[in-house]
Amino acid sequence: MAENKIIQGGFGGIPNWLEIMISEDGMEASILIKSGNDIGIPMIQPIKDYLRRAGIQAHVSDKAIEHIVKRRLFDDFYLVAKGQRPIEGTKGSYEFFFKSEPGFELPKILPDGSVDFSDVITVVEPGRLLAEHHWPDKGEDGYKVTGEIVPAGLAQDVEPFRLSGVIQRGNRYFSQKAGKVTLRDKELFVEPVTVIENDIDRAYGDVSAKGDIFIKGDIWSGMHVETKGSIIVDGHVNGAHLTAGDDIIIGYGVNGEGKAILETRRNLICNYIENANVNADGDIVTGSIVNSNVYAGHQVRAVGSKGIIMGGMICGMTGICANVAGHRSGVGTKLFAAASEKNTEDLKRLRNSVNSYVDYLEHIEEEESGLCEAVERAGDTLTGRQMKQKLETVVNEKLQIAQKLDEVKWELNCLLKRIEYAREGDITVYKQVCEGVTMTIGSVKADLPFEGMSGAHFYRKYDRIENEPAEEAKWKKRVRSS
Repeated sequence: MAENKIIQGGFGGIPNWLEIMISEDGMEASILIKSGNDIGIPMIQPIKDYLRRAGIQAHVSDKAIEHIVKRRLFDDFYLVAKGQRPIEGTKGSYEFFFKSEPGFELPKILPDGSVDFSDVITVVEPGRLLAEHHWPDKGEDGYKVTGEIVPAGLAQDVEPFRLSGVIQRGNRYFSQKAGKVTLRDKELFVEPVTVIENDIDRAYGDVSAKGDIFIKGDIWSGMHVETKGSIIVDGHVNGAHLTAGDDIIIGYGVNGEGKAILETRRNLICNYIENANVNADGDIVTGSIVNSNVYAGHQVRAVGSKGIIMGGMICGMTGICANVAGHRSGVGTKLFAAASEKNTEDLKRLRNSVNSYVDYLEHIEEEESGLCEAVERAGDTLTGRQMKQKLETVVNEKLQIAQKLDEVKWELNCLLKRIEYAREGDITVYKQVCEGVTMTIGSVKADLPFEGMSGAHFYRKYDRIENEPAEEAKWKKRVRSS
């Protein structure tokens, strides 16, 4: 460990009555004048000269030396010179010219139970300025009392975007085409939006697309709508099958007729869900859920003026909240804040995929190594050139498999984190818990065979489920978020 450096008098031309101390970081210098010496004003300039001999060049304070001499401050160290610490620069940043907050594209359930679509889609025209990159600022160098420069480190820059449908010109980003602009996971992309003015019925037929689909009518029973983007429905969804790579957003609600299946890799938001099967990897936000089987990889929230969950099986891995759970008729309502069988199946599938990709990657690397040796042996011959082309194909395949392996590993890690969070999940019912409701948090199950229980926050404590007033849960969540 570094220590303060003390220069004793009697060495290097420094008189015996003076000691000079330099701090371990070189930012401060102090002097000690020994008592028994007749030190007066004429010695101020010699003391400054002695400091220079000791290598102290920067920011020596004449006032401090004069104060020490005039007050005859002996036998202790007093500060006489101070360096300047470096001023760190500002980090790199992006300035966005569209609403880029995570999740901002999701509409809100209003208090009356309706859906606010005002910010669902940010549509841009070709050439629209989307973002500007501001470079990091170096800052200002500092210096030690010895005059040595302490450089200001270059502030960290932001990670560059992965771009799709976006062109970069210098430090600015522009849309290449018309469509919906989205920022997600360091990817900035513009995708086309398919707008359908009609109902999706037998006459129109099933719908399949790569980007977002905006349906201004209803989706009738028996129909299929599938896309890698989002599905936005202005009307109702009946007993249909919807599959989305992004969000599913429904202006009214789902009258599932016991046949509806809605699957999304992100979030689902709608006015109500009745007699349907819903599977979302993210959040499910709705006004009410009735007689449905619902699974969310994160939270299930029944909000708005009703906020009812009644009948069926509801699973929110990290939590569930509603105003009312169950019904006075005692209809069975199962609430789970826990990992599900689906999570176990997905975990097994992802681990198997990782192992398969790792094995395949090892096989390709062996093939690549063999081809490299063959190309070197064959030299610049017809066979050598053919082997070189094959080697390029193998290298490209290797890069693709490595990318898929990274994607699967990322998905596996996300699932493992969600399963870990599920162990600390909770269930909050703000107004009333009715007879027929059962709750499972983590691996602990609690039956609530009584009617009319006031709203409460339920959480797992060791091997049991405990509860507290729901308002306390609101306060705790507010404190945690702040």
